[in-house]
Amino acid sequence: MVPGYLEAVFDPNFKVEITRITGDSGAPLYEKGGAIWPADHVHHQYSSAQAWNADGSLIWLRLGGVLVDAKTLKPSRFQRPENNYVEQWSPVEPETMFFFKDNILYKYNVRTYDEKSVMSAPGYSDLRMEVRTSPSNDGLSIGAKATRLSDGKEVCLLLDLTDGSVSKPIVFEDYGFTNRRAKARRCGASPSGRYVWIDGYTTDHMANNIHFFDREGNLVSRINQNAGVECTSDHGDLGLDAHGDDVFVGVCKRGPGILSVLYGGQTISFRAKDGVMKGLGPWFSHYSCRNTRRPGYCFGSTYGSVNSTVAAINLDGLGIEYITNTYANSENDYWAQPQAVPSPSGNKIIFASNWNEELPKAHIFMVDFSQYCY
Repeated sequence: MVPGYLEAVFDPNFKVEITRITGDSGAPLYEKGGAIWPADHVHHQYSSAQAWNADGSLIWLRLGGVLVDAKTLKPSRFQRPENNYVEQWSPVEPETMFFFKDNILYKYNVRTYDEKSVMSAPGYSDLRMEVRTSPSNDGLSIGAKATRLSDGKEVCLLLDLTDGSVSKPIVFEDYGFTNRRAKARRCGASPSGRYVWIDGYTTDHMANNIHFFDREGNLVSRINQNAGVECTSDHGDLGLDAHGDDVFVGVCKRGPGILSVLYGGQTISFRAKDGVMKGLGPWFSHYSCRNTRRPGYCFGSTYGSVNSTVAAINLDGLGIEYITNTYANSENDYWAQPQAVPSPSGNKIIFASNWNEELPKAHIFMVDFSQYCY
């Protein structure tokens, strides 16, 4: 059965209910009328983009600009900032988003619509966050791309909200990231706030390999190049393992590189502090470690006519727990790829699906599997 808006469908394989949380194009957004569901995609945008606020009470569907109440699963009248900047949820303040405007970092309250300037970075311009990054888990470190005024070079900075300090800049070009393709040259704060990370494409179009630095700009670790085959951060995410260490989790694709020989076709984790890499099991299409209050796990999702699932991956290599089918036969529809994102508590998940192509476009679904969590 194709689920309608706010209808739940029972998944007999995993014994969970799957509830559709997006309405049909043109239908009323609120019960008392007014706004309508957009005709274009309404989507959480990506697996490593945090869709849930700090306490898991709101879900931010960036594409379409709809905030959903995670309890009622109906649109909330709370609003995002009225601008074209990239916003990121605060991991600790449920009603707060961060964004940059005119080179100043702001906090914004989605309930009261109040804006409050936080800090700036003298000597730099064009400060900005990106969708596929997030603040540190304590909300005190913000990674930002910027242009250095002294020489016009693009850099990565870590802004410290505890004392207003700015880390030593990491210059993308110094590490071979000179290609300005759309997926290139990202930067952010690690979940612990101890590191700043960058990735991108090099001049010879090698896959984008993640680098970790301390706040003094010293390179701590990086994933080695892999003969042009992805074993890196393009579809992955950063999280904390059960020991509190920052890890990158992603897929290592098969190819001629040494990493592909060792880990091809696997989910891999890469520990920032010492570069230790290990295989965690079969690969997934996308990864999300947005379960900030349930460290030790990351979530993977896949799509296709045969294997379309979401699973929790134990970062100590103790196994994979499959959670739900996604019914996302999305080989020809990018927005119908599940790209699942867990709640901060790690016991709920949202994902996209076209319900095996029975829906005219992708919708967003939620599964609450808290009864199966410890």
